[in-house]
This record gives sequence, structure tokens and C-alpha cells, in this order.
Amino acid sequence: MLFESGHIYHIYNQGNNRQRIFFKRENYLFFLEKIKNHVLPYADILADCLMPNHFHLMVYVNWVELDHIRSTAQSRTTDDRSAAQSRTTEKDRKGKQVVKNRDILFGQRGKN
Repeated sequence: MLFESGHIYHIYNQGNNRQRIFFKRENYLFFLEKIKNHVLPYADILADCLMPNHFHLMVYVNWVELDHIRSTAQSRTTDDRSAAQSRTTEKDRKGKQVVKNRDILFGQRGKN
């Protein structure tokens, strides 16, 4: 999936076979630190939800480089690990564009 600047996306992923991805508080904090360092420079987070076996982020993309970071950090590691363990992957569950224009979500107010 390619991201475009100026659009809102729902990014989500789930553990293979619905297994946990967060086991303790430190796992959540580690994930949030990664988001801070690798997503916030490129996108604004409008909403998030971290559950023991999956997460959701709604982001407004400011810079297109976000796609490279997401695909490198998420897809390759998950696919390689799953192939080695003969597990199914959740390739279709990695990101979906929610709305085409930020103004639709914010009632024609325009970009801040």
C-alpha cells in the first residue's frame, strides 16, 4: 500500500493466528516509543488503540516516507518470521485509507 501526503489512514495489524503482540506494560511502552520515533516525524496520530493481540492507528500523513518505514518495519519481519514458522500472515490487515481528504473528517475546516 502506498501512502499519500494529505490523507488519513487507518493502520492496523494483528498477531499471527490472533496471538498476543503485547505481553507486558514494557511492550506497550516500547511500541509507543517506536511510533514516536518512526511515525510522528511523518504523520499526526488522530487516534490509537493498543490491544493485547492487535493495534489500530488513525494517522494523517504529512510526508510520504511513512510508507517506506511501515513496509520495512512491519511486512518483512512478519512475513519472514511467519514463513519460517509456517504460519499464516495477515497481509490484508496492514493499512486502509479511511477518507480521501482531511477536510471531510474535520468539517471543511482545512489543514491546521
